[in-house]
Amino acid sequence: MNKETKNNYNLFFSKIYDFIFFPFLHPIRKKIAAEVKNNNPQNLIDMCCGTANQIKYLKKSVNTNIVGIDISDNMLSVASKKTKTNICLKQDASNTNFPDNFFDVAILSFILHETQPEIAYKISNEAKRIVKNSGKIYLTDYVFDKKTNFLGKAGTYFVEFLVGGQHYKNFKTYIKNNLLKNYTTDLQFVSESKYIFGAIRVFTFINNKN
Repeated sequence: MNKETKNNYNLFFSKIYDFIFFPFLHPIRKKIAAEVKNNNPQNLIDMCCGTANQIKYLKKSVNTNIVGIDISDNMLSVASKKTKTNICLKQDASNTNFPDNFFDVAILSFILHETQPEIAYKISNEAKRIVKNSGKIYLTDYVFDKKTNFLGKAGTYFVEFLVGGQHYKNFKTYIKNNLLKNYTTDLQFVSESKYIFGAIRVFTFINNKN
């Protein structure tokens, strides 16, 4: 995963990531921050936090203990300049150092589609492990179904094609096999919001361990 992530997110791309995607991600970041505020968690983790853009929104909305993790040195370099603190740590989201049931909330944004399925399974399972029973997991990623407009599908394929490499191969596998459903089968569905012609969904799940 380390090699794969570094190949996809070089230093230049890491620096322009937020600028390019701000118009699309701004309403999603706001939505998640508002949802988290309503839950008032004590401890929150942004798994695969990237440039810490979501954390910036959260810090404006909630008074809670926030930590972000990512494996990409380049993304973390940008994140450290944004947060001005050491809340973004270099860790593998598929095998973190946190104890069981430590967090009230976990956020997973645009990570499961870009990783190989066996790693994505580990990441989703790790989120379930470190989030408390009845804690919330907010998951944002692509979904192609009857609710997805053609423009949403075409635009998504175009963006993922531009990223290319193993990332694009993983994306195609993810979409072809509807893997998001597999990663979330044992989570309790709460709500779903649609963005970008239905191609992007923000899900709220309850981590039901019973």
